[in-house]
Amino acid sequence: MSDHLSAWQLVLGGDPALFAIVRLSLAISLSAVALAALAGMPLGALLALTRFPAGRLWWCCSMP
Repeated sequence: MSDHLSAWQLVLGGDPALFAIVRLSLAISLSAVALAALAGMPLGALLALTRFPAGRLWWCCSMP
């Protein structure tokens, strides 16, 4: 139980090291999402707007 209390004390006390870790984690996560969106959105549009081999097979198998 004391671990929970010390964790809350770090958060509520505004520990600079904790906030630096959280800030770095958020920056890395958001940059990964941005890179995935930059690659995934054009590829998704390409798949949606063009015909490709086995496209009908993919459509039949992906729809319930």
